[in-house]
Amino acid sequence: MASSWVQPIRANLCSDRICTLHVHIPGDFTKFGDGACDLEPLADCYKTVVKQLAEALGIPSEIIAKPPSPDLWPDHQAKDELGADYELLDLILWGIEHWWTPADIAEELGISQDFVEKIFERWRLNEHKRRPPLTPKLFYRTVGHDFRIPRIFGNCNHANGLR
Repeated sequence: MASSWVQPIRANLCSDRICTLHVHIPGDFTKFGDGACDLEPLADCYKTVVKQLAEALGIPSEIIAKPPSPDLWPDHQAKDELGADYELLDLILWGIEHWWTPADIAEELGISQDFVEKIFERWRLNEHKRRPPLTPKLFYRTVGHDFRIPRIFGNCNHANGLR
């Protein structure tokens, strides 16, 4: 029974690119690149939760210990680009998710408000990556906006109810 959700998570944990809140909130992904998929089972998880989940699922320790990297150049690590380790970023992102102000987050964590504001700004500037592409409304129904097929139909054809 659990395999229906465990398999995609295990596959995501063992892949080269794990999409979590650290990817989605700051917008650290490429539109239609590593952000292009049908299912992101870990997208709503913090890095610390993903590590705990990986350990619980028996993912090899060398995969768990591998530092996240966009792999844009040799030895490129995401934490160097973001300016903090993921434990701290988890806490900052939690504050953003719960609509805390940068001042409140900085005070609670005992860190620079300027640093928290940089993370907020990165989140704000990358909102376009978390939304579907804009499509001009030209005709009666526009695919992806008001012309959507409910997921319950699966493969859409006349045999399963659409006419």
